[in-house]
Amino acid sequence: MESILDENVPQINTSILQPSQPSKYDRTPESSIKSGFKRFNDWLSTPVKRPINNEFEAFKKKIMSLYPKQLKFE
Repeated sequence: MESILDENVPQINTSILQPSQPSKYDRTPESSIKSGFKRFNDWLSTPVKRPINNEFEAFKKKIMSLYPKQLKFE
């Protein structure tokens, strides 16, 4: 049985990759997590808009104008 160490080493004619400085736009996992929490916090702190309530109030006013003394909404 032949040893792998006895085989010839192949010649590879490609250049070796060299490390370079990371650009300032590369994101680390920590900064990604931090920005995710920041976006989530911003989303939580936005006021809730209630278009359904506004439409209901307009509908209620219309109905109350038709039957002002007979209906009560609470």
